[in-house]
This record gives sequence, structure tokens and C-alpha cells, in this order.
Amino acid sequence: MRRRIAWFAVVFTMLAACGETYIDTSVTVPNTSPDATQPTFAPVVADTPLDQLLVEIETLMSTLDEQVIDNRGADATMARIDELWREAELQIRRDNPDDVYNFSQ
Repeated sequence: MRRRIAWFAVVFTMLAACGETYIDTSVTVPNTSPDATQPTFAPVVADTPLDQLLVEIETLMSTLDEQVIDNRGADATMARIDELWREAELQIRRDNPDDVYNFSQ
């Protein structure tokens, strides 16, 4: 009898923890409008100052989460960030090789 009561209490607690899930489609549905185009970027110029590269990476990363959620341009932005990082990493390896690990983290 005690087992039955304990089992019932466990099952009831588990079921009571379940709740209704509401999804706000105005926020979570990808943006498929014609305005949702891929951004275009100019090629990275070799030997662009490191501070400019890092500022552009920071700027692009600040909007990346919204682009992923809205499904608008995240792939192009990530490709640009990777391109900027490759140039930045080359400069860091050349000028301060001990800092590569810190920057990559």
C-alpha cells in the first residue's frame, strides 16, 4: 500500500510539473521577407591594423545572435568574422605569438 501511495505521489508530482508551452510566432518564425538578404562585405585588406579588425569583429558579433534567430545573413556574417579573424591571427602570430591563445579564447 505504501508503495502505491509513493508511486502515485511521484507520478502526480511529475504530471503537476508539466505546463502549457506557448510559442510566440511573431518572435520565433524566421524572417523570410524580401528584406532578409545576405549582407555583402568588402574583402579584408592585408595588413589592416589589428585594432580595426577586432573592432569590426566585435561589431559583427553584436548583431549575430539576432541574425541567427531571424535567419537573415548569419552565414555571411560568420564568413566575414572568420575572414577577419584569419587576418588578425596572422598579425598576432607575427607580432605577438604568445598572445594567440589569449585572443582565440
